[in-house]
Amino acid sequence: MKTESHSAMLPLKRLHHGLLAALFVLSAFASPSAQADHNGTDGALDQGTQQQDLEDQLNDYWLITLPEMADQFSATMIHQIFGVGAMLDAKHQLESQRLLGQLRAEAHKNYASSEQMCRYGTNVKSLAATEELAKANKQILTQIMVQRETLRGRGLSETGRGFDKRNRYEHFRTMYCNPEDNNGEMWNASFPQSSICRTAAGSTRINNDIDFTRMLDTRMTLDVNFTDTALTNDEQDILALSRNLYAHELFVYKDEDLLNREKNILNVTEMRTVHALRGIARNSFAEIVGMKAAGTGTVGPFMRRMIEELGVAAADINQFLGVNPSYFAQMEVLTRRMYHNQNFYTNLYTTPENLKRTSAALLALQIMHDRDRFEASLRREMLLSGILELRLRDTQEVLESDTTGRSNTTTGN
Repeated sequence: MKTESHSAMLPLKRLHHGLLAALFVLSAFASPSAQADHNGTDGALDQGTQQQDLEDQLNDYWLITLPEMADQFSATMIHQIFGVGAMLDAKHQLESQRLLGQLRAEAHKNYASSEQMCRYGTNVKSLAATEELAKANKQILTQIMVQRETLRGRGLSETGRGFDKRNRYEHFRTMYCNPEDNNGEMWNASFPQSSICRTAAGSTRINNDIDFTRMLDTRMTLDVNFTDTALTNDEQDILALSRNLYAHELFVYKDEDLLNREKNILNVTEMRTVHALRGIARNSFAEIVGMKAAGTGTVGPFMRRMIEELGVAAADINQFLGVNPSYFAQMEVLTRRMYHNQNFYTNLYTTPENLKRTSAALLALQIMHDRDRFEASLRREMLLSGILELRLRDTQEVLESDTTGRSNTTTGN
């Protein structure tokens, strides 16, 4: 500010000096005494008189008023400089306030999440835990199925194939038998005790041991948790279904002495091969059951609210989604059902930043879904490789028999 004032005062001082010289010259010609001296007899100026007159003019008029005028000019210019400075300060202040307001508005626009982003964040918070629980259920179910097929542990097949079938038959009679099957001959009203069916009236578990569609395929969530010790109806039904789907006829393992004989080595290796090939098929079944096993329950209330917005009656939501939605049910909602709601599309009328966040969330769900599809393709690839191996074994046996026949024929000749 001082530098600007100093630079502004330099022209002012030069102006004062110029005015002083000009006024000094003009006063010499305009003063009455100078005119009187000029009007003398010979028309020449009296130098002494002129000098005295100039001194009088300077002393009486100019030397008194010029400093006052200079002070007035200086005060006026300084006052104007203060006004210019205040105007510049106000300009910068208003620009700063406008910039702060603009940044505040941009921050509010960019960092205020929409309700839709909250839905994504809320409904995925238990997805990882539910997926780990699904993997644990898959592994345990696989072990249970292997244990039955190898007659190991304290299961229904521990004492052999006959004991396994008797237990399955009793379960069928008491839990899964439909009295109307076999033209109604499964139930004899006259002799109830002699009837095959002994299921309770109005039972909802009828034929669950053979109905894959109703028991597993169309259900979002199963009341299954093999990690605890409680046995639920769904767990019993899944195990019964697995026994009818895989290894209906168990192998009969002979005594250890017989198995140690050289001629039985081929039988043992053949049985192990069958178990391995069944393991590929069991893996797909166990994977589906694990994905549909009940989850942790963290997001249950929130997902039920989303399904209710789709028009599903509150009383039917648990039947549709399950009390504790499974990994399969959660992915069904996040990758499909959520977009059946018209609110999803109206919520896209939002800020560009929220649109970017929504796009990122959709991309993340797509990556998870693609990963599930990739793992499913791996299981499908293993199944195809197992089928191909079985086909090649048939061809190999034909070739071996042909080769053996030619060898015998050659030897006989």
